[in-house]
Amino acid sequence: MRNLIIFFVVLSTTFFVLLLLQTLAQPKDVQGWNKARWGMTDEDIMKAFNEKVERLPDSKKGRPLSLSASDKKMLEKLARELKEKFEPYHTNLCIRAADIYGKKFEVHFNMNDKTNKLENVNIRPKEKPSKALFKFLEQKLIEEYGFLTRGVTISDTKPPIQMQIRNRFWIFPTTTIELNYAVIKESPSLDIYYYPTKEKDKSIARGKQGKQIEFDFRKTKWGMTKEQVKATESVKLTGATDTLLNYSSEIAGMNATIGFSFSEDKLYRASYAFNEEHTNKNNYISDYENVKEILTREYGSPKSDSSEWRNDLYENDPQYWGLAISLGHVVYLTTWETETTEILLILGGDNYKISFGVVYNSKNLKYLGVEQELEKEEGQF
Repeated sequence: MRNLIIFFVVLSTTFFVLLLLQTLAQPKDVQGWNKARWGMTDEDIMKAFNEKVERLPDSKKGRPLSLSASDKKMLEKLARELKEKFEPYHTNLCIRAADIYGKKFEVHFNMNDKTNKLENVNIRPKEKPSKALFKFLEQKLIEEYGFLTRGVTISDTKPPIQMQIRNRFWIFPTTTIELNYAVIKESPSLDIYYYPTKEKDKSIARGKQGKQIEFDFRKTKWGMTKEQVKATESVKLTGATDTLLNYSSEIAGMNATIGFSFSEDKLYRASYAFNEEHTNKNNYISDYENVKEILTREYGSPKSDSSEWRNDLYENDPQYWGLAISLGHVVYLTTWETETTEILLILGGDNYKISFGVVYNSKNLKYLGVEQELEKEEGQF
């Protein structure tokens, strides 16, 4: 919550040709991995790959990567999610040294225990997993399949957890490609999975026909470049860096800074930071309720609506609630969700200063902000 408050305080023709070429280069669907197709039997796979495939001496049973460490809650949750991804499977066939993107990998064809048909394909590098190899594979997969559909980065380097996990997804109507890189207590692992797209993900599958959301924030969509975003705005530009664009305008009858945040030149977050000044700090609560009403008309009922008291000194004295906000005693937060976006309306403060605004986060690209912060932290050492 505090990070969100700080965020507010510190807040052509060529393009269309390039976009068209990029779109044409991306597949509309992916049927499996290489010659493998979902539902194949061992015999089908042997015929498809000929002498490249070998039968393992003993069938290996398993599921995806299982995590075990001294921490209790977070790693158990991650392990449970990994186990739920696939039905129990066994592995009879593999390719020991497949050449992929100029590097050597071991490929396992994992068969469903009940049907004995292809459940997923697991690809692991022959070389030691590393962040550099992960970034190389991420770029190669982007070149082959287009910009990823969804990304997740989790980092907690403090004991006892000490982990960083990166997941990247390319979701197509038939197949999902997942790139995973994890470092748990200094032990790295790297996997690429190909598997049938789950029913719940088919609505966001690349190439699926259906109703498209025109914009995510103002006249922009997540993943736009800085130049593309600039082309959508006619209000006054007040600041620009490699990772930020700030504009000044009036929003909901209040002076506001419109912020756009970028990483790798892709828009992943946007915001309105309101700059109104009130002598009576309770007026900020009225402003908050007004904006909440506007957002509710736009997005429907909130997903959550709360006020968190951190110091109860003024909790029972409403005439001082505005003061309590400015001191950091209480934070107001209301949230909404769309298919692509998390929306947070926040009113908080510290040291007699109030921060009030709306943050829009891309569901699929917010990991870019996490990666950006990790790079900053690593750069300090």
